[in-house]
Amino acid sequence: AHERAKGKNYQFGRAKSYPLFWLKLAKVNSKSTSAGFSGDVSGEIKNVTTDPKHLGLPITVNVTGDFPKQQYTGLSAQLTLDHTKEQGVDTLVAKVGSFPVGQKSLSNSADVKFGFEKARGSSDIKAQVIGESLEMSLKNNFSEIGYQVEAKNKIVGEVLKGVAADIPVVSLDASIKGTLSNLDKSIRSNLAEAIEQGFKKQIDLKIKEAREKLNKLVNDAINEQKEKLYSQFNGIKSQFQKEIDGKKAEVDKIKQQAQAKLDEQKKSSQDSAKKGAEQKGKDALK
Repeated sequence: AHERAKGKNYQFGRAKSYPLFWLKLAKVNSKSTSAGFSGDVSGEIKNVTTDPKHLGLPITVNVTGDFPKQQYTGLSAQLTLDHTKEQGVDTLVAKVGSFPVGQKSLSNSADVKFGFEKARGSSDIKAQVIGESLEMSLKNNFSEIGYQVEAKNKIVGEVLKGVAADIPVVSLDASIKGTLSNLDKSIRSNLAEAIEQGFKKQIDLKIKEAREKLNKLVNDAINEQKEKLYSQFNGIKSQFQKEIDGKKAEVDKIKQQAQAKLDEQKKSSQDSAKKGAEQKGKDALK
């Protein structure tokens, strides 16, 4: 090859002219069928060209769709490839509204098995490439989760079931940032914190339950002794009451006898006084 073959090609477009190749608009659509991987897809592609700087318009791709057979719904993607300047800027915004998630094991040991039997997921993706730098974020949410919970220890199993009931949604977020040769990755999830809080809640409930059982045992024991004391007290009280009632009857009898004697003496005095008055009257007549 000649030395000049190692050179660089330069294109010099003319104002208001067309580039060598320009796909101004292409439309995409399909309909799902019962066979194979197919879906209801619609979209468009704009401004694909060999000379984006001359055209001055970025390449754009917009697609939406559903794949009912595979249970993927709410798919959308917007891709922008802007190479109209010296440094290209490529941007992607994509979303999956809902997709199935199969069995995922989070802990698999001889003592404990904990994970997803099934779930529904959703994803949001954003990415941007500027020159050699990349920045990307991924947000996943998992809901309608069917948990797999197995434990040899009964209490641990009950606690894990309570924890699972308190985590209706699991989030998983990831980010990538840096140059293509040196990327910084980060992954975050609410699962660890949710499990920690769930364990604390379930343990507090177990402690409360144990405390209530203990209080019941103590109260039952106290009430049993209390009933015995009340029974003894009522027996003693009944005995004393009988004695008091007996003494009271004797006192009432004495009172009645005394009253009868007083009444008798009073009547006798009245009779004597009456006789004396009558005698005086007779003496006065004489």
